[in-house]
Amino acid sequence: MAILQNFDENRKTKRFDVAVPAQVTSFEFSELVRVHDLSRGGCRISSEGSLSLDKIVHLELYIPKLIHNNRKSKGLMKCGMISGKIAYCSQWQLGGIKQYGIQFLSSPIESHGIPKIIREIQRNTERYRPVMRWVA
Repeated sequence: MAILQNFDENRKTKRFDVAVPAQVTSFEFSELVRVHDLSRGGCRISSEGSLSLDKIVHLELYIPKLIHNNRKSKGLMKCGMISGKIAYCSQWQLGGIKQYGIQFLSSPIESHGIPKIIREIQRNTERYRPVMRWVA
């Protein structure tokens, strides 16, 4: 008999659904990716590239300027870099795109943009979906 495990019960930090672009880099890898969920402990991304488990990567989020300065600014702003390791890789591919879980190596600070996004989500009762714009 198979027992299904609810991975949400094992999470140390609450995850929030998002749809924001980010740049992921490592020594031999750099790609614009999409972040699907975000927490203070890590995130889930989709990528066309190939990343191995335990690989150290650096993530820079692009967040709406509106969140950053609380004004009616348009466009996206690149946030500070946070390092993490690949903790999970999906076994399936959709059009060559894989999903990866990144575990942050340190707690996010304001310049990373993560606390700002989480505060904005917590302020709103409906699901947070910033306008997607892929920036090179």
